Amino acid sequence: MTHNFTFLRHGYSEGNRNSILQGQLDSELVPEGKQQIHSLSEGWKIEGRKFDRIISSPQVRARQTAEIVAMHLKAPIEEDATWMERNFGAGQGLPLREYDQLLKTKPSLSIYAPPYEEGES
Repeated sequence: MTHNFTFLRHGYSEGNRNSILQGQLDSELVPEGKQQIHSLSEGWKIEGRKFDRIISSPQVRARQTAEIVAMHLKAPIEEDATWMERNFGAGQGLPLREYDQLLKTKPSLSIYAPPYEEGES
């Protein structure tokens, strides 16, 4: 039996627009992001692509993305918190430029060390 997986990141969100480190903070899709997903979904529909199910993070931007795809392709959505974005601890919500500057002031962390002494590695 063959299984095919398609991975899709959420559409352009409010956090993306404002260059914010979103992490596990909720951020809605902006109109451009919704249009991205509508266009992609319509293309998939034209290609005849079908999905048995859509697995989505419960985060707003991911859920909105999944709902648009599901509407076009008539696929059920299953939420799974395992797919939530990484928790960046106190870095969540910071402008990306500020987060990058802050990281430069800290010693290099191992990829296994959590950022800001909290969050996920």
